[in-house]
Amino acid sequence: MDSSVDVFKIVESNQEYSVDEKALNAIRWITKLKQTQVKKQQEFLGSARTGYSVLGIGCKALGITTYPDATSSKEFKKAVGLITEYGAFQEAQRYKGIYHKSIYHMGREYSFGRLGAFMQKAKVIRVMFEYEVAEKLLLIFGKKGRKPKLKK
Repeated sequence: MDSSVDVFKIVESNQEYSVDEKALNAIRWITKLKQTQVKKQQEFLGSARTGYSVLGIGCKALGITTYPDATSSKEFKKAVGLITEYGAFQEAQRYKGIYHKSIYHMGREYSFGRLGAFMQKAKVIRVMFEYEVAEKLLLIFGKKGRKPKLKK
């Protein structure tokens, strides 16, 4: 077996996440998107060899394992409090003059850094994450979705 390929297994746990855990996981994902320099690919969650999708970066950041050729993860959805597995928006979001239906599809067109910055916006948080998680994220990123307000 090629050692450069990440070997994943499907993990569908019965683990329940608290609202605080989901919000913290979402922050980890957004932060990883803004800071990562890994190879990007659009279709599948990915691996170190093939690159990662926007959702694959989240799985990697949280240590959630899955097949590299899967396109989404139910466990990741639960872990960060997404409304859908693909990060679909409750209503289309405009970015760079184009309306988008999900963060998954935006991953095909924009860099991880831009996606991370986009996901910090209050209007996006409200239509992408479960209500309680969105409220926690808004407390951290601010009502306008700007830089995090973390206590020292």
